[in-house]
Amino acid sequence: MTQKRFSATQYALLTSIFALGRVVTGPIAGVLVDAMGWGPFFLVSIALAAPGLVCLHRFVPLGTREPVFAVEPSSGMQPARRSALAARGIAGAVLGLAAAAATAGALDAIKIWRANHDLGFHPLDSIAALTSPAGVGAWSETLGVILFGIFAGLGAAALTAARRGVAKD
Repeated sequence: MTQKRFSATQYALLTSIFALGRVVTGPIAGVLVDAMGWGPFFLVSIALAAPGLVCLHRFVPLGTREPVFAVEPSSGMQPARRSALAARGIAGAVLGLAAAAATAGALDAIKIWRANHDLGFHPLDSIAALTSPAGVGAWSETLGVILFGIFAGLGAAALTAARRGVAKD
């Protein structure tokens, strides 16, 4: 559902966003299925889809034919300084790096646990293995975690700049 006067622009943007999701989530889904198995992956997918459906109902209630979007007034926030953008970027990178390392470690620990229940579930050992990769696969996993942290930091700084603007120093 889009406003008719912006339908072509919104259609183009939404189509590119949907294509991006297919390209980005495909490899992630493969890694999750490899670690968890098909049954748990299906249940996790359902749980992750529910918030999107709730948001859809929140912003476009059932039965709405022509949505009306109101422009919200400016929040009055001061533009962000370059140092604040850098701090947000560094904080986003650290949080992104931690989240990616925790996720990679948990998935690796699940995969090991599924192969042999006697070994137990030890995600901290898998996270520690990221710091000393042995082999091409381990190096690519470590590089992926680092790149995720970098992109999370850039995203945090970009979001701050988009919402507040950048002060002219």
